[in-house]
Amino acid sequence: MNTRPPLPPPIICKICDRGALRSRMRYRMSGPVVFIGFFFLIPSVLGIIISALMLSGVLTSGVSDVTGARHEAIAQMRANDVPEPIIAAVVAGDDQTVDRLMSTWPNEPIEFNGRIITSSGLDEATRSWVRDSQEKIRASATASGFGVLFGGGFAIALGVASFVGGLVGWLLVMKKRVLQCSVCGAIVNAS
Repeated sequence: MNTRPPLPPPIICKICDRGALRSRMRYRMSGPVVFIGFFFLIPSVLGIIISALMLSGVLTSGVSDVTGARHEAIAQMRANDVPEPIIAAVVAGDDQTVDRLMSTWPNEPIEFNGRIITSSGLDEATRSWVRDSQEKIRASATASGFGVLFGGGFAIALGVASFVGGLVGWLLVMKKRVLQCSVCGAIVNAS
């Protein structure tokens, strides 16, 4: 026993009075315009992917450049017997603490992070290594900041332009639902 409701009768074409109108999906625009739409759409998707990869690469390289400069400065200071409290202050970027430690170090004991530290003094070469390390870390952070700013800005601009191009392409390749006659091929909007 079949319990399905009967199908509605087909809509007869008003142009030829013979064919039935069937629902179809067709492009909204003509063939050349649809081709141009795909010409915009495909490179735009690739542009969005490339800009996302560029942005992640720029951000990652900026962080690794600063980290590498810090590790190099620490290694050079340790190789030249710079005391650990001064190294910690240089890495933290606390210039006042570095100046205080280097100015009072040879003369009197210093309290640093809850410990009393004494030393026989810092020679001029050690002070020079500390200043060089501070400059390396600052220069690396500045260069990395400019790189992230300009590289990231370019990647974002490329992503936005690709998104707009993809949107234009999508609008050109959109389809619409129409009713098409099975005999004469006449098209009637389904809306």
